[in-house]
Amino acid sequence: MFVLTLTHEAPAPILSLEAAVQEALLNHRRLAAARKETQAARLSLRAARALSNPEISFAPALDQFNGTTEELLITQPLEINGTRTARTRGALAQVQAAEASLTTELRETIASVKNAYIELWRERELQAVAKSLVETAQEVQRLAQRQVDLGSRPGVDIAQTGLEVTRAQQQEILSLSKVRQAEAALNVALGRAPSSPIPTVEVVLIKMELPSVEVALSGALVARSEVAVESAQREILVQDAALARAEGKPDIAPQFRSQYVTFQTPKRSDYGFSIAMRLPLIDWGARKNKIQQAEVATLAQEDRIEQAKQAIRQEVVQALARLQGANGILASFAEALPQAQKLLRASQLGFAEGKTSVLAVLEAQRTYRATLTQYTEAQAELALAQVELTRAMGGQK
Repeated sequence: MFVLTLTHEAPAPILSLEAAVQEALLNHRRLAAARKETQAARLSLRAARALSNPEISFAPALDQFNGTTEELLITQPLEINGTRTARTRGALAQVQAAEASLTTELRETIASVKNAYIELWRERELQAVAKSLVETAQEVQRLAQRQVDLGSRPGVDIAQTGLEVTRAQQQEILSLSKVRQAEAALNVALGRAPSSPIPTVEVVLIKMELPSVEVALSGALVARSEVAVESAQREILVQDAALARAEGKPDIAPQFRSQYVTFQTPKRSDYGFSIAMRLPLIDWGARKNKIQQAEVATLAQEDRIEQAKQAIRQEVVQALARLQGANGILASFAEALPQAQKLLRASQLGFAEGKTSVLAVLEAQRTYRATLTQYTEAQAELALAQVELTRAMGGQK
């Protein structure tokens, strides 16, 4: 009795673009550092909101004769002069800067992963093209060898086809090297070891409508977190100046005093409460110069905000132009690629029948290789241009 067993090869595993992005969001060290910095800023805000710690001075007498005015003095500043308010607002601005920086890091990480993913797809596609061209060149060489053996072709054709095989093999070796480099780049972007194996990757081109320049610019200026970072840095400087001004205003601090604590039990007249007045009337220039420094730095920060907006405008306009060009180039291959394939098949058939010269076949091979390579490059360029426009407009998908 015979049993027929049917086996099916398991499909090759695929690392989707979405899965790659999710893995990077979980493992990327820069993102982890940005999250921790944001958490640290929030803890700093909690500290800034708290009232200043009390000042406790304990000066015990060295013997039964007390040589101090009081052995115990507890002072609690109330900060009614606005120092705590300015400190809190400055810490809140630091939280906003950290959160905006985290958003920026998140967007840049996603874009870098997508770019590395697309680059790997391109290099693997180009490697496949190089491999197929090696096989095509070897097939032409076998046909030439057969015809030379039959005496219908001169022996020089073997040298020409052999040179073409060597060139194709060299291109395949170079393509494999670029694939290894692209794999290392994607692994690092994913937070992996550079030499980790990467399964099949695939790029699915989607139709992306081009927004108008005005719509793209207005949306980017609102969405891009770099503007929020610079604005938060400006607010920090504003609150630094406010804190310095508040430190120059009077403040009060309740106090508890006790003349005796150690050698004898204090009598009612030996301890009591009081209100201390802090009167910062004299400034030798430190506070004034600190305020001026913060004010000038605030003006400088305003220039940085405008420069950040200008950089965003430049990136958006360039991304729009890049995507428009990529769309046009890819569309032009709708006719070019089929024509190159048709030319190659016709020249190979004519060569096999002895009607076409080897030079015509080799020229058709080069044309087909250049067209196929350019088509792959155009696909990758379109995908990269879409990623760049999404990044430039502040998107994270």
